[in-house]
Amino acid sequence: MRRKWISLLLAASMVLSPSYLFPGAAMALTEQDDSGYSTYECEDGEVLGSAVVSTSFSGYTGDGSVVCGMVPVQGVTLSNVTVPEEGDYTVLIRYGQSNWSARTMYVYANGNEADAQQVVFPKLKSWGLWDQIPVTVHLNAGENTLTVASGAGDSGDVVLDNVAVSDAPMVMTQVPVPNGGFESGDTTNWTVDNLSNVGYGVDEPDAFGGDYKFYFYTTSNFEGRLHQTVTGLPEGTYQVNATVKMSNGRQQASRMELSGYDGDAATQVEIPYNGGYERYSSQVEVKDGQLTIAFYCLGNAHTSMQIDNVELWKIDSTAPSETYAVQVADGQEATLSAPAEAALGETVTVSVSGLPAGKTVQAVKAVDADGTALQVVEVARDKTYSFVMPAKAVTLSVELTDVSDVAKAIVSRDTVTRIEAEDYDEQAGVNVESCSDIGGGQNVGSTDAGDYMLYHNIYVEDAGTYQFRLRVASNNTDGGVEGSPDGVTIVTTAAPEGVVGTVPFTGAWQTYTDVYLDVPLDAGFQTIRFNATHEGWNINYFDIQM
Repeated sequence: MRRKWISLLLAASMVLSPSYLFPGAAMALTEQDDSGYSTYECEDGEVLGSAVVSTSFSGYTGDGSVVCGMVPVQGVTLSNVTVPEEGDYTVLIRYGQSNWSARTMYVYANGNEADAQQVVFPKLKSWGLWDQIPVTVHLNAGENTLTVASGAGDSGDVVLDNVAVSDAPMVMTQVPVPNGGFESGDTTNWTVDNLSNVGYGVDEPDAFGGDYKFYFYTTSNFEGRLHQTVTGLPEGTYQVNATVKMSNGRQQASRMELSGYDGDAATQVEIPYNGGYERYSSQVEVKDGQLTIAFYCLGNAHTSMQIDNVELWKIDSTAPSETYAVQVADGQEATLSAPAEAALGETVTVSVSGLPAGKTVQAVKAVDADGTALQVVEVARDKTYSFVMPAKAVTLSVELTDVSDVAKAIVSRDTVTRIEAEDYDEQAGVNVESCSDIGGGQNVGSTDAGDYMLYHNIYVEDAGTYQFRLRVASNNTDGGVEGSPDGVTIVTTAAPEGVVGTVPFTGAWQTYTDVYLDVPLDAGFQTIRFNATHEGWNINYFDIQM
């Protein structure tokens, strides 16, 4: 299958405003309104593979959403996607995913898998948040089908809510806003004007997309402005999106300000008190080759203004054709491969190979001709990365670090690797308690069906099938069933459907026994997921050996 990469850094939002720029409200299948889009609910389409319709994730539109796991093929095919003429259309895919990294699926029209585009879905901070990814899809006049699904090589694990299709041919081309998602962890590329007593920063709690967000906040009245100027813009129509949350104390005034694009022309978008993240958008005609994007807040005591995922999109009838050079800096410790040139808005895929033994990628860097760092997304650790091409040449480089400095554990053929159950990186539903097993310490317990634990940064030296020894206990007798039949499922990239094991009845919650499972593991950094598929078991630790 031939795959084309598309732009991937559109910010997440649950509510989209104004609606005439980006549709976000619930609509019935093929309903049209003045937004310029027709919206198709995914749950009304043909659900593919083992994907399921669910109402588990809040914030969905229509009657639910389609949950797609990691096993291909899962997704949805929408029928009766009707457009007035043949051409390239903007398709907005509303999705949710809060995994530990970006996920991938593909999109194609009318069963034409040869033209499938692989779409990267950036992670959102939590489940229940929603993003819209624009994809350019060629449609025929009249009725079409549209498929969004995971295929071989895709990571999947995405929730699909709806798909909105532009009512007329239109192409949205992403233009990088340096550090637009604040993923550098600071205000690099931005300037903060302290007009009066302003408090501000970049941090992780309550971010929207990715890991970080910017905030204005202080315990007294304040006035501040955050701004940056994006340069090197070809003339044309541009749309600015930003996801903003106003909370705690109500502000006196807050807005998004756009200027510098056409002489003294300026545009303001008022941002009301909203209590939750909303996206605010505006379109401008750029004639001066640049655009200043600013956020202003005149706050009362405890007013909080949170800003995340600031984006810029060029809107046209065709995609840009002029290309710019992509080169690799001399003296790299690993091999970087990328196209020699790319057009504005094209998602450039960077492949990494030839890593020295014991080394891992700390960062792939992309810097434009003006020395501005671009946001690089990890698609597959130590293998594939991507960035959105600006209207300038770009130079690539890579920084490496020792595997031992970042790995939670290293799994090899010749050793037994022990991981304590309570050392998870993420979990849902479980508790940690004191353990009476040999060696004491702590164990994970209070498991119910649907709970899980994730263990990130497990480095596997060689791919293969490994023996997992689970130290478990169960005193469960609920429903007349002793123990936890098929109670634990271990999911890895090499075993996306999971390896299922039964936790036997041990007679007491702190009486432990061993359960052995053979689990395939890929080489490199892995995330190992333990799913509780039946209630009523404790786990102290697990050992991994060949």
